[in-house]
Amino acid sequence: MKKAFITFLAVISAMIMFTACGSNGSSDNSNGSDINDSSADTASDISAQDTTVSETEKASAATSGSDTAEKSLSSALDGTLWAGTDYRANRYAVGFNGNQAYFADNDTSVTEGYWAVNDDTLRIYRDEANTEKLLEIPLSYDIQKNMLILNEFAVMTQTDIAPDQVQEAFEQTSEACEAAKLLQDSYWSAYNDGSAKAIHISDVSLELITVKSDGSADTADYIWSIDKDNLCLYDDNYALKLTYRWQVSDNGSKITLSDADEQDDSDAADTSLEYTALTEEQSKDIVNCLLGIIADNKNK
Repeated sequence: MKKAFITFLAVISAMIMFTACGSNGSSDNSNGSDINDSSADTASDISAQDTTVSETEKASAATSGSDTAEKSLSSALDGTLWAGTDYRANRYAVGFNGNQAYFADNDTSVTEGYWAVNDDTLRIYRDEANTEKLLEIPLSYDIQKNMLILNEFAVMTQTDIAPDQVQEAFEQTSEACEAAKLLQDSYWSAYNDGSAKAIHISDVSLELITVKSDGSADTADYIWSIDKDNLCLYDDNYALKLTYRWQVSDNGSKITLSDADEQDDSDAADTSLEYTALTEEQSKDIVNCLLGIIADNKNK
C-alpha cells in the first residue's frame, strides 16, 4: 500500500511538471509576440519621425530659398528709381534706398515707408516692424534682364534720378502717358522706300504690319512700353527686340519713330519714319490701304 501511494505521488508530480512546462511555453510565445509588437511600434515611430524631419527640412529649405531670393531682390533694387506708364494711362514712379521705399502714382501723393517684396507683391509699411501697411501693389523684377513690371502691365524704366526724388520722375512720365493714350486703339502708317508700314496698338500688344509693292504682307506682334524717350518692343518673354525714340507732332496727327539703338531685328534698318494717323475707314482694310500709300508715293 505504501509503495502504491508513493507511485501515485510520482505520477502526480510528473503531471504537474508537464503542465508547468506547457504553461511556460505559452508564456514564452506570448512574450515573443509582445516583443515583436514592441519592435513594430518602435520602427513605426522611427519612420514617422523620419517623415517629420524630412518635411521640416523641406519647409526650412523653402524658407531659406525665399529669404535668399528676397535678399537678392533687395540688393538689386537698392539705390534705384523707376518710372513708367501702362496701356491704361496709369503712371508710376518707385524708388528704393536701403530699407526705405518711395512711391507715386495717379491717385496718391508720394508714399514713403519701409518696404518688403514677397509673393510678387511690393508692400510699403509705416513702421520698421512691418505692422502698419500703407500700400500694396503687384511687382515683378527680372534680375538678369534688369526689368521691373509694376501692377502687371507697367514696364518700368530705370532712371538716373536719386531714389527719393519720385515726384520728379513721376512728372517725367506725363508726355509718355499722353502718347500712350494717342496710340491706343488706332492705326498709324508710314511710307518707306517702296514699302509701307502700319502700327496698331491694342491694350498691351503692338502689331507691326509691313506691306511690299507686290502685295506681300508681314505681321509681327510685340508687347510694348513707352517712357519719356523710347517706345520699346518685346517678345512674349520680355526680351527686348526693338527700341524707337519717339516724338509726337504739336497737333497730335503725326508720330516720328527713330531707331534708338541697333537691335537684332530687320525692322531696325528703318532709321526714321513719320507715321500718320489713319481713319477708322482706312483701318478696316489695312493691307489695301498700305498698297494705296505705296502707289501714291510711286506717282510722286
